[in-house]
Amino acid sequence: MKHGNDMSLKKNMVRVVTLCCLFIMLGVQRKVSAANNLQSASFASDKVTVQVGKTVNVAINVKPAGAEYYVSSWSIDSTGIVKAEFAGDDSSLKLKALSVGTTHITIKISDFANHTFSSKLTVTVTGTKVKKRTKKQIRAFIKKSKVTTKAKVSYKKKPKASYPYKAGELSAKTQKSALKMMNNIRYIAGLDANVKLDSKYTKLAQAASLVNAANNELSHFPGKPSKMSESLYETGYEGAGSSNIAMGFDNLNDALVNGWMSDGDSYNIDRVGHRRWVLNPPLAKVGFGAVNRYMAMYAFDQSGKGTQSMVYWPAQTMPLAYFDNNDPWSVSTGQILDKKKIKVTMTRLSDKKKWTFSAKSKSGYFNVDNANYGQTGCIIFRPKNIKYKSGNKFKVKITGIPTGTVTYTVTFFKL
Repeated sequence: MKHGNDMSLKKNMVRVVTLCCLFIMLGVQRKVSAANNLQSASFASDKVTVQVGKTVNVAINVKPAGAEYYVSSWSIDSTGIVKAEFAGDDSSLKLKALSVGTTHITIKISDFANHTFSSKLTVTVTGTKVKKRTKKQIRAFIKKSKVTTKAKVSYKKKPKASYPYKAGELSAKTQKSALKMMNNIRYIAGLDANVKLDSKYTKLAQAASLVNAANNELSHFPGKPSKMSESLYETGYEGAGSSNIAMGFDNLNDALVNGWMSDGDSYNIDRVGHRRWVLNPPLAKVGFGAVNRYMAMYAFDQSGKGTQSMVYWPAQTMPLAYFDNNDPWSVSTGQILDKKKIKVTMTRLSDKKKWTFSAKSKSGYFNVDNANYGQTGCIIFRPKNIKYKSGNKFKVKITGIPTGTVTYTVTFFKL
């Protein structure tokens, strides 16, 4: 064993002891100076809003102005939303926005007489705006994709949902067709529409479909089918827990448009979680699976660069073929919302008919969901007894969102 650094270590220990003694002495001196004691200390503001990728400085205000203090402790709810760094003299906090969402930072500010004050800062990170596509752009994009909800499911390797089990593998044609349909949907919504297939995610989605088909039951947490190998079951279990799943649809394109993007049934309407995963801005890679009308779409990828917030469905320019009369409307804000404060006013411009939605009054279905299905802070509403026609235009106004009132217009059209 080498001992060449022993003397250096001893010198460093002396320095540490000296510094500690100096700190204690300074502390004693400061305690006797009442003029330097804190009377109050807090963030200059209790709320701040910043866009993804931007940086903001939040001052720390203390009284009296000459008081000597330090940040004795601090905590942050989520490190993935902002990066926080204090100035060298603790006079301000530098925040860099990393992803859309809301988080809270709590600090304790102390002086050398053991006076401590707490302050809490709410940080809301907003995204960039979704693109408003034109009818011409949407028609051209969908025409180029050459996909419909009538697509047939075909296999490169056929699956077997009974012992001896075989996961199987979808044909490249079926996988690409589903991918193009997903990108059609994202393009309509004004998001990045360049999602790619991923072989790992495809394997997980295919195994998830097999396990559910073998059990003849749709579940994100499926039990182990009799005699299925542990490795195949574990792959299927992981896939089922990280995917949009469906049963009973003719094909994956059908499941995408009329299942996951609809989410209007009584079990899913309160959160429209499947829709929010499809429309998750940072989604960049996906995988699909299908066995005996049991289907899956891997949904948890967030490797993309999309930073949009206020994602509308129906989109601002909306083809009727992608939205049913019974489908709920949704706005994913990326912010934690208070349902009691949210009010939605929806006006059909042709006849000025209005629908209002809030916790107290609703012209149909209304809910606010703050769970992390893709983006948090989703406002969901569905007017009663309505039929959408080509040329219908609706103006939507939403109040009660922390970053301010949101207004947008939806125009329905035929492809």
